[in-house]
Amino acid sequence: MVLFVGIKSRSVLGETLTRVTATDPDEGGNGAIDYLIQASNLFKQGSLQSSGSVIPSPFNISKMGKIVTDAGMAEYSQDRFQLVVMAREKAPPNRAAYATVHVSSMVVLIHDGTIRS
Repeated sequence: MVLFVGIKSRSVLGETLTRVTATDPDEGGNGAIDYLIQASNLFKQGSLQSSGSVIPSPFNISKMGKIVTDAGMAEYSQDRFQLVVMAREKAPPNRAAYATVHVSSMVVLIHDGTIRS
């Protein structure tokens, strides 16, 4: 799965980007899913090559798969990220599936001509 999302360049802590979901028809622990952000690859403005994964990630993911901004996001207001998200069974054999979420900073235009970021 590949997702593309935009975020205000001046987003606040805890702002929701998107939600990823995975389903597993197994019962018990094998039917329960953990979500993890495996990498937060940073792309500086205008660059096509990643600068590497940012640690700690300026994003967080909830037990329900909701991806939100975390501390330190303001530092990257003009950059873009490629998040690698893993959904994994909570019990052995711990099978996993992956999604890529592309996050781009954006400027918001208000209908009266006001520019907000």
